Amino acid sequence: MSQVSTLRRFNRNGIHEARRFVENARLVRSTRPGILEDDDLTEILLDQEVEIVPLPNRMRAAEVLDEIVSAAGLASADVRRDVGLWTWLALAWLDELGPIRPTTQPSRFVLEADDFRTYYRHLLSGPWGIFDAHRDDPQRARALLCTATNAPGEVVEQIASKQDLVGSPSVMQAVTDLYVDPSTGVHKRGAAGVGAGSARRLARVLQQLDLTWDVHAMSAKEIIDLLPKEFDRFRPTT
Repeated sequence: MSQVSTLRRFNRNGIHEARRFVENARLVRSTRPGILEDDDLTEILLDQEVEIVPLPNRMRAAEVLDEIVSAAGLASADVRRDVGLWTWLALAWLDELGPIRPTTQPSRFVLEADDFRTYYRHLLSGPWGIFDAHRDDPQRARALLCTATNAPGEVVEQIASKQDLVGSPSVMQAVTDLYVDPSTGVHKRGAAGVGAGSARRLARVLQQLDLTWDVHAMSAKEIIDLLPKEFDRFRPTT
């Protein structure tokens, strides 16, 4: 584990430099950026050490980051769109989240808060945003928080990209009940595929059902009971 001396956020020039670092790192082996504590590119948010602890999965990442933003006294509504903060945090945790490869999407490290197509892909802002939306019971969103922090996976991609789904408590509980194995805490085999009953299919079916039913007013069980037979292999047994 390592530490940085203070919690910071990138200013406008810092965000530009961070994006350039990520773009360059896609071409050559990524190294620890030298801009994290540059006073010309950052501003201090909390004058105490930040410990760079392991983030083995998205749930743990969200918990750690929530402790950090809470200690800094930052309001959730402001944090969600704080490009400078999330970009700084992602680069501070680069050893844990990297390496950056030629195929790495810059949006994984540089938050694109105004782009609905990519904002949810940020490796740290993404899980924290889901955690924050369900902080009364984060376990209901475990299907989107159980994967590796640096490899969110297809279930996250298919569900988190739909704002109406990811913000619904009952839908999130239904997704978790369908796809998370309660004995292992990880996704059931086939949940991340492209076939019948997969998360890709669930996102489409839910949007179709919502044309006729008020899905978001239903319980998780009622939602699951509405699903066609292709989802039978994922239905909870109890």
